[in-house]
Amino acid sequence: GRIVKIYTSNNTFYVNNKIDMFTLILTTRNHKRYGIIHNCRDIHFTDNVHPNHCLTFQVYKELVHNEGISYCEVWDDIKDFRYVYVREIDEYFEIEATINDSTGTIKSITATYAPCFELSNAKLRNIEINTENDILRDDYVLPTIFYDEIHPESSLLHRIFDKKKNYKIKHVDTTLHKIQRTFSISDSNIYDFCTSTLSEEIGCIFEFDSADRTVSVYDLWNRCENCGERGEFDDVCPKCGSRNISNSYGENTNIFISKENIAEDIRLSPNLEQIKNCLYIAGGDDLITATIANCNPNGSNYIYLFSEDTIADMSDNLSGKLLSYNELNDTLAPEYIKVMSEIYDLIDRELYLESEMMPDITHSETNAQIQVNMLTSSNLGSVAVTDVSKISLATANSAVLGMAKVIIDNGFKVEIISSSLSSQTWTGNFRVTNYSDEDDTATGSHISITITDNYERYVEQKVDKLFDKENSEGLSDLLHITNHNTFVAELKKYALNRLISFNDAFQSCIDILIEMDCANNKTYPKLYSDIYIPYYNKLNAIQEEISVREKEIESVRNDYNKFEKQKEDIQKQLDLETYLGPELYSEFLAHIIEGEYRNDN
Repeated sequence: GRIVKIYTSNNTFYVNNKIDMFTLILTTRNHKRYGIIHNCRDIHFTDNVHPNHCLTFQVYKELVHNEGISYCEVWDDIKDFRYVYVREIDEYFEIEATINDSTGTIKSITATYAPCFELSNAKLRNIEINTENDILRDDYVLPTIFYDEIHPESSLLHRIFDKKKNYKIKHVDTTLHKIQRTFSISDSNIYDFCTSTLSEEIGCIFEFDSADRTVSVYDLWNRCENCGERGEFDDVCPKCGSRNISNSYGENTNIFISKENIAEDIRLSPNLEQIKNCLYIAGGDDLITATIANCNPNGSNYIYLFSEDTIADMSDNLSGKLLSYNELNDTLAPEYIKVMSEIYDLIDRELYLESEMMPDITHSETNAQIQVNMLTSSNLGSVAVTDVSKISLATANSAVLGMAKVIIDNGFKVEIISSSLSSQTWTGNFRVTNYSDEDDTATGSHISITITDNYERYVEQKVDKLFDKENSEGLSDLLHITNHNTFVAELKKYALNRLISFNDAFQSCIDILIEMDCANNKTYPKLYSDIYIPYYNKLNAIQEEISVREKEIESVRNDYNKFEKQKEDIQKQLDLETYLGPELYSEFLAHIIEGEYRNDN
């Protein structure tokens, strides 16, 4: 259970079985001291190993006593977010000060243990530990274990506290070092993850030192020295039966604390909502969130706003460095805006050349009746098969239906309603139905079509069916262009992906013509000149235009890389951690109270 020590007194507290004076010193967040807080009364201090210490007291601006009037010299400096240092226990607390007297002469102080406050406001987002995504990271070398001082990139504690580099790891029990677990951490904070999720999963307890901002982790489970078994057992190892057991953190006293035996009063203090000076800005999805980071010249999703009191608590070096940072940011921001504008324009340009570029294609209004009226004897012409002497009604229906599908739009379904075959004449009618509206249907009148085994007609039909099957946007418009120069000019209007789909269709056509020996001028001279050569020339024209489009895209990418380098150079100059340096950045982190602004719209 929870390990608790409770001290309650007026100006005094119990430690090591004796009474000492309770000295409270007002400090900045960076531990710079203002002075002793005099005139303190009603001090209540609870020392919780987990989750955090709690300190409350009242400060009187003036106190009248036998020796006269005593004044609190730091009265005006007692403000929210500053720290109070308890000298006797060497710990710091973040304060919330409320004036609760109508005359404004009493301040009620609620003080939160500094590590709890600081680490609760350090958010953890999208951190993967030993997951598939974790293995894909660039610096992945070894699986992440609980603690590895030699390989911090594979140490869970180091990776978690990377967000708060001003905290150092002081001690970790060796029995915890090699433990390996899998976590996906999102929208949590360092304090909650460590003291709740991680401590419960591993069976350990975290201790924080507010004086030097360090972290120690102790094993709460016992360990068998014979077989190495670790678990919640006391006298006998459940694995090997050995009694050679090493004790975990603390000592089991078997004393149960309750209101009836030791605790006379149990007081719960809620965590009050705190003002934030750092916001993580997030959008409705990962793309928008990443875009927000690109809008920030330092390349992060964080924005900061410090009050005058916070700046006053900073060292002169830090406040001066932040001032110069803002000046540098203001200088580089206009250039950064231009660079990002160019980058996004180039992204749009590349997308346009890859997939969006195409001429305006107008689709005339149509319906099933208009489509079925197109299925006439003159439009269908003669229908060719391989051997007319072996023709059957089923074979004729299949050949006629295939040509009917070539004529009508692909948004409509066509089927034969009735048919008959007499000698080489097919007679029948069709029904056409709109795929998107089943109520839009129409039946055509009977027509007659000649079935032939003319090879040239057979080849033409095979090519027509192929292009109908390809069904690429814009392809039908290109097929109607007979003039080669006009065809070449029209290709310049299409994006790379569309040209590639055209290339695939025309290449399939050439393959069929070669297979049917139409590429042989001696065998089928008419098919060679009237079909093969025109399609071959069109294929070459498409491939040449693909080469042009690829060079255009390559040029755009080269420009993009140039501006991307400029963006990275600016972000590198404005990287706050690098700009401040390790020492000032560590102090900077002490002042951060992080929150999140998310707009899903």
